[in-house]
Amino acid sequence: MDTTTLTAQDTDGACSGTIQISNDNFATCLGGILDASDPYFIMFEGLTEFSSQAGSEVYKIKVTTGVKDVTGASPLTANYQMATGFTVAGSYVDLGNGTIADNESYLVWSQCPEGTSGSGCGTGGVDTSLVFCNENDDDCNGGFEGGTLLDGLISDGTQVNAAGTSSVYSACEALNSSVFGGRTSWRVPSEYELFVFEYNYYANSSFATYFPFDYTSIDGLWAMESIDFENALFLDLTGNGNYIAYKDGTGYLDEADFNYYSFSTGLGVHCVSDEYPF
Repeated sequence: MDTTTLTAQDTDGACSGTIQISNDNFATCLGGILDASDPYFIMFEGLTEFSSQAGSEVYKIKVTTGVKDVTGASPLTANYQMATGFTVAGSYVDLGNGTIADNESYLVWSQCPEGTSGSGCGTGGVDTSLVFCNENDDDCNGGFEGGTLLDGLISDGTQVNAAGTSSVYSACEALNSSVFGGRTSWRVPSEYELFVFEYNYYANSSFATYFPFDYTSIDGLWAMESIDFENALFLDLTGNGNYIAYKDGTGYLDEADFNYYSFSTGLGVHCVSDEYPF
């Protein structure tokens, strides 16, 4: 094969190039990148973006008559394309035990916020009494401003400062005690992990299939990080764009006017595990 005749289009759209990948019978094709160091390698970016794939679309590859043999003289006499095609893994996989594997971040999430379970997370109710710390101070993050719940814990799971207790931490630790989903590394998610969770909440059309809870029914989800002496971080999925709360859960900082207000419902926690793959 004459590798100089291998080409791929730069962006998604109308099909061009001698190597094409499509999920709509070549009405449109995915953009690809040729690797100059390996002329037989083409990366089609659309297939690597797990968050954009539902996991059920069928893709086919076509090699066109523009490809020539090793001498560069004889092109293919006809286009060749896959008969049945292939599928790619979606961002999420339902493990069937109340947990969801995330193929993009290599984490496993509890399917429902703590306090809820069952179909559509409709059994029970989100425990919004859970708080980062029972005091608005550094007791629950080891006496370190901007630290995390993990900083303030010793091997038996108790707080460094006995005056501080974190019911948010304890809720995820309880999943470890019960070996929920066959895992023992459940914890409160980080700010970054919740940022990815939020991105998929808005951008991934299949998100609600795997996480069916109505996140607008609560004020948000706790993160593991504190931000200063009396505040910790949370994820707001109600569209208000707030992310700083008192550690005891009694209020939040409104990003619009920088005043503190009481929560309407309170914050929940969505535990996550590092035990991936499944």
